[in-house]
Amino acid sequence: MKHETTIIQTTADGGLGIQISDEILAAVGLAAGSPVTITLADDQQALILKPGGERSDQDPEFLAAMDRSMTKYAKTLELLKESDE
Repeated sequence: MKHETTIIQTTADGGLGIQISDEILAAVGLAAGSPVTITLADDQQALILKPGGERSDQDPEFLAAMDRSMTKYAKTLELLKESDE
């Protein structure tokens, strides 16, 4: 099954935003926000999208980094919270 896709965004770090048709999303069981695993095809001419994988907000490394940041900036965050009240 071959379908046209549209690159909707490129980023300074080389990231891409790709628009995928609703038909394709439904065919592979994806919806907005679905976790996916993305790999580069062996011929380097396509990206392979598979349902599954971890979302960045569930990744253990991400959670550990967030915990370190919350600890490091706890006083600053508390001051900001108090200034908003």
